[in-house]
Amino acid sequence: MKAKLYLVLIVLIFLAVRLSAQSHHAEWLETIETNNHTNSHINNILHDGSDLIINGYYFGSGDFLGIELPWAVGANAVISKFTTEGEPIWTTCLTGNDIDVFYDMVIDNDNNIILTGWTSSTDTIRLNGEPVIYNNGLYLNHGMVMKISSTDGSLIWFRHFAGEEYYTLNSTKLAVDENNEIYVTGYYQTPFQLDQVSFPYEKIYGDNIFILKLDAEGTAVWGQYLTTISDGGWAMIRSIVSGSAAVYFSLEYFSPYIVNGEPLPYSGEYYWLALMKMSKESGEITHVNAFGSDGGQVIQDITADSEGNILAVGVFTSETPLTIGDITLEGNGGNDGFIMKTDSELNNLWAKPMGGEYTDMAFNVNTDENDRIYIGGGFDCYTEFTYDGEVVLPGRNPNSLSSFLVVTDENGEFEHSFGMYGEGIESVISFASAAVVNANNQVNVYCAGNFYDNVEFVENNVAYADHNTGYVYKWVLPLVVSAENQAANAQISIYPNPFTDYLMVNYQGGQARIDLYDQKGSLVLSQTITEQGRFAVDHLKTGTYLLRLSTEKTVQTLKIIKN
Repeated sequence: MKAKLYLVLIVLIFLAVRLSAQSHHAEWLETIETNNHTNSHINNILHDGSDLIINGYYFGSGDFLGIELPWAVGANAVISKFTTEGEPIWTTCLTGNDIDVFYDMVIDNDNNIILTGWTSSTDTIRLNGEPVIYNNGLYLNHGMVMKISSTDGSLIWFRHFAGEEYYTLNSTKLAVDENNEIYVTGYYQTPFQLDQVSFPYEKIYGDNIFILKLDAEGTAVWGQYLTTISDGGWAMIRSIVSGSAAVYFSLEYFSPYIVNGEPLPYSGEYYWLALMKMSKESGEITHVNAFGSDGGQVIQDITADSEGNILAVGVFTSETPLTIGDITLEGNGGNDGFIMKTDSELNNLWAKPMGGEYTDMAFNVNTDENDRIYIGGGFDCYTEFTYDGEVVLPGRNPNSLSSFLVVTDENGEFEHSFGMYGEGIESVISFASAAVVNANNQVNVYCAGNFYDNVEFVENNVAYADHNTGYVYKWVLPLVVSAENQAANAQISIYPNPFTDYLMVNYQGGQARIDLYDQKGSLVLSQTITEQGRFAVDHLKTGTYLLRLSTEKTVQTLKIIKN
């Protein structure tokens, strides 16, 4: 059943306050609906310059955007392209008789779509009904990489590789560079080969890590692998990205893995982390930034900004401080999220924690054309959510496992926060991926993942699911700029900034409405001015505020500071 919900009214103020907490409602919502109450999930969402593409999976059969999804036993992959207003363009499905899922997706310079994942089906695997793997009943894990057309979803090429029966071989993440060359990663417990590139396995048990380079036609170019100093090592690359001169990836590892003949640092009983820089030409690892604590930590996602700096987000156990070089992050609850930034040589620039008093995680990170940073994740909203020690989202009763979006400038300084709250203690919103699109004086963020129970994504329309259900929704956010950078718009002047006892706002365009919000999104001041307004603000707490100026023709949001 098609699940598309629209707001009846145009939302002019994005910071809606409900009861003692805020919800930031979506403009529209779409879900993967399944038959027989089976699960669905969306792993990735991308914007190709004009439209959106999602990659997800569903069990059994169902529909998305009114398009029927074919029935098959197990988890079936779905890739769908649609407009930014949720109108379908095409849908492509991969089916088998067990797990047939793509876990990562990128767009190349020709706007073609490349995906990687793995299948454990023993039957023939089909793409839109056409065979792509004949498995003949064998119990094999196949790593998969395929390229499809962005125009109609048709297959360009499909590559797969397998080792011995009953052993693990999982392809999980990939990146594409400026020459449309592809870097695929995963983990394995069996020797395997693609074309002339082979990957050995000499352990009794435990994971090896592989990185495989393919050319634009899908032919293997080179391979690199990581192994441990002894049996029993477990590891995973959760994210990989192509920079201007190198490939970067994040490794989480349990027991020391060997890089360039030397073991990575490791202590305790949990996963440690490493950011690595790799040559595109040879696969040589040239730089390593390894860190961790005895309490455990994970990097969930990395990205590169326009200057070649690397941003990483994840989670750490807050009972044990997380040490990143000479930076120490203190936790606030059971688990806390974090963000860190390095330069292109993986030297640490800064890191900041986030979270409440319970379980909170940062799942994904994006940047926009101005290198503004968008951090997505989840939090237990029983208590307030903090970023870098400041409360930026309120708690809510009854609590739920909610999702957040924190927006910062390129230096990690807080600008804005948005929360999507469930309706009760059974509600869960998993925030897996986001696409950030700048548009005029606003930013459109398209969020994807899965949810359970009751969630009011769209105002006055509560969506319900009695199983995990894949979603995508559109958030419309104000474009926040610093008040001191108003030379480009001489109609507005704000002073003093930072302010203490009073605030002056001049607007040469005539009449305007002024709304002032604190970091939690609470409205603390509202007034209509004609050309000039003076506000007494001595009662406000110190910190960052957002001033929203609205006229009949435009809305602008400015960041100002109270000392």
